[in-house]
Amino acid sequence: MNDGAAMWSLIRASRKLERALADVLADYELTPAQFTVLAHLGEAPSLTQADLARTTFERPRSTASLLRGLEDRHLIARSPARGRGNRQPFELTHHGRALLSSARPAVESTLDHRRYGLSSLEATFLNTTLQSILTNG
Repeated sequence: MNDGAAMWSLIRASRKLERALADVLADYELTPAQFTVLAHLGEAPSLTQADLARTTFERPRSTASLLRGLEDRHLIARSPARGRGNRQPFELTHHGRALLSSARPAVESTLDHRRYGLSSLEATFLNTTLQSILTNG
C-alpha cells in the first residue's frame, strides 16, 4: 500500500459515513454540522461561536451562518450571561434539547461500529488512530 492510500480510504469512508448521517438527520430537518453543534452544546453548555468553530472544524464564516440558522429555528440562543470580554456564549433552548434527545438514538445507531463490520477492539484502535490525526494534523 502506498503512503497516501490509507488517507484516501479515510476520506472515502468519511464521506460515506457523512452521507449515512445526513440521510438519518434529514428526518429531523438537521444537517450533520447542525447536529454536531447541538451535541456539543448538549455536552458543554455556554460555548462561544469561536469555541464551536474549533470543535466542529467549521470556518468562522460558515459557523456564523450555521449558528444563525439554529437561532432562527429557536434551537439555540445566546446566553444572557456574558463571559469574559465580549464573549456571549450559546446554549440549547428547550426545543433544541428535545430535538437533540430525539435525534441522538438514530445517530448513534447510524454510527454504531458493528454496522460497519468492526469489532470493539477495531473500533477502539480506529478511534485512537483518528484522534492522532485530529491532534497532530
